[in-house]
Amino acid sequence: MRKTDYSKSYKKKVVQQMVFSDMKQRGLNKLIGLAGPNITDYLSFAKQMGIKQAEVYERDYVNLIYQMQDFKPPISTTVKYQDIYTADVYQNVLYDLDFCCTIKYAEPHIKKFKNNAIITLSLRGVGFKETLKKFCKIVSKLKPIITLNVNITDAYKQHVIYFDDNQSYTLFEYRDTSPMLTIKPNF
Repeated sequence: MRKTDYSKSYKKKVVQQMVFSDMKQRGLNKLIGLAGPNITDYLSFAKQMGIKQAEVYERDYVNLIYQMQDFKPPISTTVKYQDIYTADVYQNVLYDLDFCCTIKYAEPHIKKFKNNAIITLSLRGVGFKETLKKFCKIVSKLKPIITLNVNITDAYKQHVIYFDDNQSYTLFEYRDTSPMLTIKPNF
């Protein structure tokens, strides 16, 4: 079943707020991402987080029609009917890869955008441990140091992955309607 509304996904919103706040502190003001079903709400949130320009991708025609029904962009926005994989990679751009799929299907995207992207994955059917192992293999050949449960709140569990090359990621594990994982680069 396709989720057509994230407006009541409290835990997702808490995690988005934390992750985007960190990216705002880095001075990123251009966004390339997947907006999800509530595109105008998503862009309004992005604007609050300092984003001035957005490029939004949608590869599913039915989702695109649904998104465009109530499209009132509060910032300069280009919408592309394509897979986000076709997006160019730039420095100083925030990539928001908010997938509804598991890591099995997002691997090429993670390889391409691993240094610039917030990545949200479904854990359904794969699980946290397998997703974590696969993610570590995709982003680095080095052995990770994983610190679990750095912070536990009502909304999420926070974990950190460190590699020897000063590369690290913060992970937010949460569940609204299904188990999800948001991964944020710390460099």
